[in-house]
Amino acid sequence: MKASLTPVSYLLRAFCFIQATAVFYFAFFTPYFPHDLPGYISTMLGSSMAFITALPANMSFTFYIFDVTLVRKLQMTFLVMLHLVVLAPLQYLVHLFLIVKLSTLFMPVLYIMFGLLPQIGIFIAFSWGMSRPGWQDDHPW
Repeated sequence: MKASLTPVSYLLRAFCFIQATAVFYFAFFTPYFPHDLPGYISTMLGSSMAFITALPANMSFTFYIFDVTLVRKLQMTFLVMLHLVVLAPLQYLVHLFLIVKLSTLFMPVLYIMFGLLPQIGIFIAFSWGMSRPGWQDDHPW
């Protein structure tokens, strides 16, 4: 791959490593796959909802300590929570579709790389909105 695609190559390596260890483990050490699909989806949705529920507390330790208006703090919290409430069911619907169409062996990759990790990244990205120019002004938005 080109040097400009180095981050993509590392992401593919991580994906392949996780998939290879899953295939190796379930080929040699377990006679059956111990997780069922409904349990996986309900556990992931439950953990996502717990993350969304704890979001105001997390933001109180990270975002609320800055000198930002109360309106801005509430808007940022509402925006992140709304985005995750819409994203989580769609995200796990895609997980469900991929696992049904491909194989349950993709469950570890979906869990590790595409489970809560993107949701935490979205929380960080939205919270990063305070660093945009003019965030300390008293604008209502």
